Amino acid sequence: MTFTLVLFLAFIAVTLGITAWASRRSGSSASYFAANRQISAWQNGVAVAGDYMSAASFLGIAGLIAFFGYDGFMYSVGFLVAYLTVLLVVAEPLRNIGKYTMADVLAYRLHPRPVRAMASLSTLVVSTIYMIAQMVGAGALVALLLKGSGINYQTAVVGVGVLMIVYVVFGGMIATTWVQIIKAILLMAGTKAGVDSYKAWSQADIQTHFAFLHRLNQELTESGEFVATQPLAGPQDAKIVRAGNDGAPITDGVFPEAKEFLLGYWIVDVESPERAYQIAAQLSAGPGPGGVPTNMPIEVRELATHAPQS
Repeated sequence: MTFTLVLFLAFIAVTLGITAWASRRSGSSASYFAANRQISAWQNGVAVAGDYMSAASFLGIAGLIAFFGYDGFMYSVGFLVAYLTVLLVVAEPLRNIGKYTMADVLAYRLHPRPVRAMASLSTLVVSTIYMIAQMVGAGALVALLLKGSGINYQTAVVGVGVLMIVYVVFGGMIATTWVQIIKAILLMAGTKAGVDSYKAWSQADIQTHFAFLHRLNQELTESGEFVATQPLAGPQDAKIVRAGNDGAPITDGVFPEAKEFLLGYWIVDVESPERAYQIAAQLSAGPGPGGVPTNMPIEVRELATHAPQS
C-alpha cells in the first residue's frame, strides 16, 4: 500500500467520522437543513470557499478563460453577484417564513403537488449537469492520485459519488459544511506545504538526498553531459517585479497559490530529448524521508540557442 493511498484513506476516514458525528446532531429538519443555525460566519465563509474551489470551478472557469479570454473571467464574477441575489432575494425571505427551500415556499402558497414535482425535476436536471463536471474532475484526479493502486477512472467516479451521497444523506448541513472546511484548508495550504515539507526532513535524510545529488552530478560530469546546476532561494523570498509608469520597479509579494515553485535547475548537454528525460527521471527519484523516492515533478526545456524566425 502506497503512502499516497494511506493518506487518501485517512482523509476518507476523517470525513466519514465527521459525518457520523454530524448524523447524531441532525435529528430535526432545522439541524439537517440549517445546522440549527450554529455555523458561525467564518465557518460558513471557509466552507463556501471550499465549495467554490471545486473541479467545476477550476476546470470550467479555467476553460472559459482559455477559450474566451476576458469574457470567461467575467463569467466567474457572476458567482459573486448571484450570491448577493440569493442572500437578499431568496435566503432572507426563506428564513423569515421558517422554510428551507424554494419548493417549500411555493408549495405553501400554491398547489403543493405540481409545485414539488416541477421543483424536483428542475433540481435533478440542474444538479445532473453540474455534477457531470464535478464527477469527471474528481474521477480523473483520484485516478491520477492513486495511479498504480488498482483504482481506475470508473472506480474513482463511483467511489466519489457514493461518498458524496453518504456525506449529504447522513450528515446533512453540519457534515457538508465541515467537509468543505477541511477541503478548503487542504487546497489553500497544500501547495505551500509541498515546499515547507522539506523543512521537516531529518538531518540524515537531507544528507542522504544531497549525497545522491552529488553522485548524480559527478556521473554527469564524467559523461561530459554536465554544464551547470544551481539551487535557488525559497519561494518566500521571491518577488514579482513590474515596471511602473515612470519605469521604476514595482514589486508584489508572494502568492503561493498562483505560482510555481522553482527550487533549482540543471543545465545538461545531451544528444537527444530522451536522454534529458532519463536524467530528469533520476532526479525525480531522489531519496526523501526514510529513503522513499520523492517523485517530484521535473520540467524539461531546451535552451533557445537562436532567435525565433518570423
